[in-house]
Amino acid sequence: MQQKVTSNLFHNFRLECFNACNKAYFPRLDCQQIPNLDFYYGNNNYNRGYLFSRPESVKNGVEAVQDYEKCKSYIVENPLFEKANNSTRRQIRTHSCFSFCKNGIDYAFRGDNRPQCVDILPIQRDQIICIYPDDYCESSSVSNEIVISKGFVFSPIIAVFAILCANPLMFIMDFATIYLKKLKPSAESPIANCKLLSFQCFIVIVFIYVVA
Repeated sequence: MQQKVTSNLFHNFRLECFNACNKAYFPRLDCQQIPNLDFYYGNNNYNRGYLFSRPESVKNGVEAVQDYEKCKSYIVENPLFEKANNSTRRQIRTHSCFSFCKNGIDYAFRGDNRPQCVDILPIQRDQIICIYPDDYCESSSVSNEIVISKGFVFSPIIAVFAILCANPLMFIMDFATIYLKKLKPSAESPIANCKLLSFQCFIVIVFIYVVA
């Protein structure tokens, strides 16, 4: 079972970035809509976005730079978004920001007319394209989900995959525990005792890691 992340969360990301851009460059109106913007990402069409340039800490303030970096961090999460419910190709329409330029070919984009990063100045590379907060943002979901209650969903496919991954680890853990139980401290061999202690520490670390 997993908590369902609604569109409100991603809408807040978009709103935070839009507010951060306007706050950083106030009273100048630098966060203007990008003309002729029209591309597909994750099989979603985006044509309403603004340019968020990297602020300067001295001129715009440290907080403005931190807000910019936070919005820029959303870009690396774009490929990780789940597919839309009952779709094998389209991602949920919840993206917030994109890179201003491209590095090679990104097959998630279609109609990508962004410049190559190597062809523009460094100051231009450090710009991001962000989506307006009033642009459609759908509720996120997973394929073939089962709604448990309001705000919670269950995906059988993900559950089966988790079980298949966990069972071998559980088998190895059980085998190591049984093997450890058969080992006895030796009064004649300090080296053997050190190996036993190391093995015990290893089992504890693995157990803590799995539980955490």
